[in-house]
Amino acid sequence: MSAKPGRRFDGEYRWFLFRTNPLRDKSGVTVKWYGTNTDIDDRKRAEVKLRRSEAFLAKGQRLSATGSFSWRVDTDDIVFSEELSRIFAFEPDVPVTLEQIGGRVHPEDIALLSKKIDQARAGSNDLDYEIRLRMPDDSIKYLRTVAYGNEDPSGRLEIIGATQDVTERRLSEEALGKARSELARVARVTSLGALTASIAHEINQPLAGIITNTGTCLRLLAADPPNIDDAREIARHIVRDGNRASDVIKRLRALFAKKSSTSESIDLNEAVREVITLTSSDLQANRVGRRQLSWPVALDHRKCYP
Repeated sequence: MSAKPGRRFDGEYRWFLFRTNPLRDKSGVTVKWYGTNTDIDDRKRAEVKLRRSEAFLAKGQRLSATGSFSWRVDTDDIVFSEELSRIFAFEPDVPVTLEQIGGRVHPEDIALLSKKIDQARAGSNDLDYEIRLRMPDDSIKYLRTVAYGNEDPSGRLEIIGATQDVTERRLSEEALGKARSELARVARVTSLGALTASIAHEINQPLAGIITNTGTCLRLLAADPPNIDDAREIARHIVRDGNRASDVIKRLRALFAKKSSTSESIDLNEAVREVITLTSSDLQANRVGRRQLSWPVALDHRKCYP
């Protein structure tokens, strides 16, 4: 018996199955041969098409890292696709058992797998879950399985499912989560640095005023005769700057206590005077006189001390 292409009566080449048998006489000598010739071209074309379909399916499963399986619930007969055997690191074409699968599953996920097996035996179609595998080299794989129950013509329950290796996706998600956490930490540190700089600026301003006014007050008191009136005025400025520093601390406490902010009026003339006081040393070092200053508001310069 053999199959080979041949030319039909109409000249078309097709596949034929040849069967031959000898005709022997009483002494066992072959007298002649007779046989049959069957056109199997349609079957051969179907076989080729099926092999191509299987090859496409195998390539698609390999590219998507997705394997398929079937499980006869009553007999526990399990069939893995080639790709699923590769994912589990099982030998191809070797029967698969529930014990083998359980031996590959991560110990922490055994309870989940057992629960899903019980649900499948009970006929549940809600089988969509993720488990981990612990491979022989101690590496971890993350798998997602989607399956459903189906009854064959004899009424036997069979579970058909697909399992995808989602390890790369899970590792990417974990890396993304770590990156987000690190970014949030950097943002907190950056915000803390900006807040610290702002606090330092707010406090340094009145402190600089206190230091400058204190030096001026000492010079006024050391004069001969001492300038008591101006020294008294400078002392008031020192008290004012001390209160300003205290107010900064109070506002910070209110900020961290999530208290509502309040608005208050500001005397622009007073603000400008504070700026002159804070910059008086630079003005003096650069020989800037009072007549060289031009301000957009009317100011009383008599109490500004270089």
